[in-house]
Amino acid sequence: MKKFMPLLVSVSLICAMLITLAGCTKNNLMSEDIEPKIEQMLDYISAGDEEGAYSMMYPGEVPEEAFLDNFEIIRNSFPVPEEHTLSRNTFRSVTGLGTEVVKEFIGEYYIAAADQRLRLTVEWKETKTEKGFVSFNIIKEMDLAFTGEDR
Repeated sequence: MKKFMPLLVSVSLICAMLITLAGCTKNNLMSEDIEPKIEQMLDYISAGDEEGAYSMMYPGEVPEEAFLDNFEIIRNSFPVPEEHTLSRNTFRSVTGLGTEVVKEFIGEYYIAAADQRLRLTVEWKETKTEKGFVSFNIIKEMDLAFTGEDR
């Protein structure tokens, strides 16, 4: 019986760890969760809907005035065609606990259209009460060609 007790405790601890790990992965945001939000933001940018685009930003991260001042510059510099394909390059997702549960997703995507290829980096954040993009950056692949970032 004395040899059985340590084995029972070990098995119980392993089961508890597996349940905890399974629960953590389930809570993380996946690329499939974020891609519709990315497409919605791209639609707002393409349509010139600065209010709609700003509504998708995480509250308090980017001042509204700065966002609206730069919206047209970004829209004209990096036009996203209506017909495009979005493909994921990399992503990482974490869920953290502090005073509340915070889920964060950081990803890099490619936007391909007939005549251009853009790179998109996004950071999405969710809490129980708020959610939105912390950053949403578009850059032309051609602009990365000589920076060493084109790999």
